[in-house]
Amino acid sequence: MRNLPGLRLTLMLFALIFSAKEIWAEDTACSGSVSSPADVSLQLSLQDGQTTFREGETITLKLSYSSTAKGKYEMSTRNYDRSGPMGEESFCLTPSGRDPLADYFSFGMFDGGGLSGIHDLDETPFTMTLELNEWASLSPGTYHLYIENGRVTEVVSHKTSRSGTSRTVRLQSNSVDFQVIAADSQWQSEQLAAALKRLDSTPEDEAKHAARVLRFLNSEDAAREMAQRFSGANEQPRSWEFMFGLLGSRHRALVIQELKAAISAPQHPITVNFLRTLALLEIYSNPEYHLPYDPAKKDEWQKKMSARNKTLEALMKQHQDELESVIATKTGEARAISLKTILVDSVTPGATDKPPLRQQLVASWDALPMAMRNELLGFRWELVGGPEFLPVLRHIVSSPPATDYSRDRIDRGIALRRIYELSPAEGRDFILKEIARERTDVTIAVLGLLPEKELPEIEQPVLARLRSGNHSDVDYQLVDRYATVQALAEVRSIYEKSAGKWACAPQSALLRYFLRVDRDYGVAEVAEALNLRKTTGCYQTELSELREFVSLPQVEKIAIAALNDPSVHVVTSAAAALASYGSAKAEAALRKRLEQLHKEWKSPVEKPEGTSPAFAALNEQIMLESALVQALTNGQAWLYGPDKLQQLKKLVSSNEQQQIDQIIYFWQKDNTMVLSLSWFPNLDQLQYTVGYMNGNGMKHLKQKLSQLPAGTHLSCVTTALEHQKHREEFEAVQETASMAGLILDIQISR
Repeated sequence: MRNLPGLRLTLMLFALIFSAKEIWAEDTACSGSVSSPADVSLQLSLQDGQTTFREGETITLKLSYSSTAKGKYEMSTRNYDRSGPMGEESFCLTPSGRDPLADYFSFGMFDGGGLSGIHDLDETPFTMTLELNEWASLSPGTYHLYIENGRVTEVVSHKTSRSGTSRTVRLQSNSVDFQVIAADSQWQSEQLAAALKRLDSTPEDEAKHAARVLRFLNSEDAAREMAQRFSGANEQPRSWEFMFGLLGSRHRALVIQELKAAISAPQHPITVNFLRTLALLEIYSNPEYHLPYDPAKKDEWQKKMSARNKTLEALMKQHQDELESVIATKTGEARAISLKTILVDSVTPGATDKPPLRQQLVASWDALPMAMRNELLGFRWELVGGPEFLPVLRHIVSSPPATDYSRDRIDRGIALRRIYELSPAEGRDFILKEIARERTDVTIAVLGLLPEKELPEIEQPVLARLRSGNHSDVDYQLVDRYATVQALAEVRSIYEKSAGKWACAPQSALLRYFLRVDRDYGVAEVAEALNLRKTTGCYQTELSELREFVSLPQVEKIAIAALNDPSVHVVTSAAAALASYGSAKAEAALRKRLEQLHKEWKSPVEKPEGTSPAFAALNEQIMLESALVQALTNGQAWLYGPDKLQQLKKLVSSNEQQQIDQIIYFWQKDNTMVLSLSWFPNLDQLQYTVGYMNGNGMKHLKQKLSQLPAGTHLSCVTTALEHQKHREEFEAVQETASMAGLILDIQISR
């Protein structure tokens, strides 16, 4: 992911203008015409049988799914609020209620996603709960409700297909009736007081429930309380609940007033999400920006949506300027977070070029939440980092290593990397001291930064730890990275004592070391490691972990032979290794193995049971085919153009044919491909994508560009900051493209 300014990351969520009707509307939803299969059902009930609710009281629904046809249906168990997956349910309510987030989603905002599980339906009901208030804010009245949803899918048998498919089954529940009555002020006050007490002093689950009570209560006092608590920081507990509560509140004028006041409040932290929420509410309050979708005027609607987005950005900039004018009055954490907002998450480009504010951020460092400190040291460093941070970095690196890996600890490794970037000589000293420590929490990605191919001085402390047993994976990786041939005898002795019993990371590191300093011995041990399978499962991934050493002819020979291994995991590892590091002759071996697979392919007449040997065998075939196709189409030493892809398509299953069709599409776009270049903050190597092909490192990128047909157009979009930092790399890419007869267009965004 590129280091784009914070606003760009935020606005990317809704800058793409979609048709609200196309995204959310379902023409058939709540038409009452759903014909549910007789052997699967959805039962709706009100929790605890409650049928009367006060206005603003949480209305909890119970949904129970069951099927008399075991194994025929499965369902998604996702159960997030609307910051997660969308569109699972349609709430068919008469009379209809007010959707509190209608404006938010009509703006093109989309927060879909989230983890999901799959449950196989049978006669035992599977029950989940939803809170109707999430989708409908109800005034006093009598309501009739049923639900339609698409959580359930019917699994189609495999029959003659090599891969199973499924189809969505739309279900309609029974109906329930309930009443909403007016809420008196005393009840609202009692609910608010109880929620605030739980919010501040109870376990997370209860606190989240309390936040939702606050959100749904919809009283002026509840809205005021949420506004005074809301910062918009991802680290703030229940931030999304407060944000949705404010955006959906009936009391918008009050909320806007409170949020504006918070900008100058000394102890209120302001984030870019805070600024966005305030600006959205101001836009929602302006009838000019209520833009119902009209399919007959789609272009005009999209232009108005674009103008509305520009207005949003202008309002955010206005409030950010207000924040900057009062930043000196902010205190503690509020000041630190607000400084980060101005400098790093800025609405305006070039905001980082403000030395006085940068110095203030350094001075406020200890007041930042730990997650924000790590964020700034990591993927936001290019926006804010500089020599003024050296005192902070030295303090971090000089602190003791962490004994655990919780999120609430500072990342000493990334701090050490930043010192090395700012002051290489000083960084080198810190790295050598870190290597000499008895215990470190810094990874090899940082400890391996030094330019020397070998460092004899690290051998004594590292080998001492290996002998004593007081070691970690990084010690073996240090041997791989820096140890000389002088350490070979002792390292061999250590390795051979536990041959076949090693954990995977140490074994891979030692094998890479052997291949580097004693190739013949290393090759023999690689072959042996693939055969030692009683105690360890490391043989399954060994070949791909050898990385660039697969390019050695002796190791490539082993990898090609492993394509016929009885273990599907060994074969997939070999395929991945050959794709990344094999020579051109590996292509023929991969193709031959794919042809062999389809001669042996066994497709069951019916879908096998999930625990049966036939099911496992089918899954292995599918996994192996996918790995071989991926290796062939993304091989580093060869290129799969349209002709080869069409030939490959004839050989593979329908599922892989779809994947190949997507790859062919890249060759049919007016001879144009997208080139994406990324430098991740914790990795040294360039990561690239050329059309559908991806890889690591400038050497491999140059090789891949040289394979493309002359005249191919490449389009690359980057930021000014990234282009400046990696100017030499961009120039090298431009030179390689020119030599290959390619047309490279590098677009630099602000």
